[in-house]
Amino acid sequence: MHGQRHDCPGHLRERPDGNDVILCATVDADATVDGLGGDDTIAVAGSVNGTVSAGAGMDHLSVFASGSVSGVVVGDGGDGDGGDGDDHITVAGVVTSSGDILGGAGNDFLLVGVNNGLVNGGDSSDYCRVASGNGPVGFEYPL
Repeated sequence: MHGQRHDCPGHLRERPDGNDVILCATVDADATVDGLGGDDTIAVAGSVNGTVSAGAGMDHLSVFASGSVSGVVVGDGGDGDGGDGDDHITVAGVVTSSGDILGGAGNDFLLVGVNNGLVNGGDSSDYCRVASGNGPVGFEYPL
């Protein structure tokens, strides 16, 4: 993968057209991590209490098993009509009741462990699997 590697500060808005690798320990409630344009990889080792947005492009977003999502993880930049990339979103931990996983526009692939919140594939043809908890919405192909 080319582009730049960034360690995650509180707010990150860089390289609108770059293919970035963004690594975060956690994402605080008032923080936004935004990959903007490009085919980005964003990985969070701990909890997401703020917002992680991939932006336009074919992106990979991961929240590892030690983390939970009580904020928002979105594949297309958060507005539902901007980025239409085919995103891969994996949450190995727990999506809490206040957490949202949103694929947005594009043919997305979503894998979620425990879902107590909302998992929504969005527009286009999406593949989704939720291991337990609330079922996903807005998807065409269960895994």
